[in-house]
Amino acid sequence: MRHLMYERRGGGAAAGPVTVRRLMDHEGQKLQRIVRRGSTSSVRYRRAMMLLASAARNTLPVIACPVQPMRAPSTR
Repeated sequence: MRHLMYERRGGGAAAGPVTVRRLMDHEGQKLQRIVRRGSTSSVRYRRAMMLLASAARNTLPVIACPVQPMRAPSTR
């Protein structure tokens, strides 16, 4: 996953959105296996989720939603 390239879209003065490059078939399959199995570390799972969501050209709120950190249970 470390070797994935990022691209900047757009030009001009304002910075455009940053997106992950198009995934090759074997890369997408590997990321999907990580997400489906769930037997890996939580960090690896979240990274795979973020890459898959970004590769699907989702917006930032959609990408960030499923990978938000878990909150501590309330002590009421």
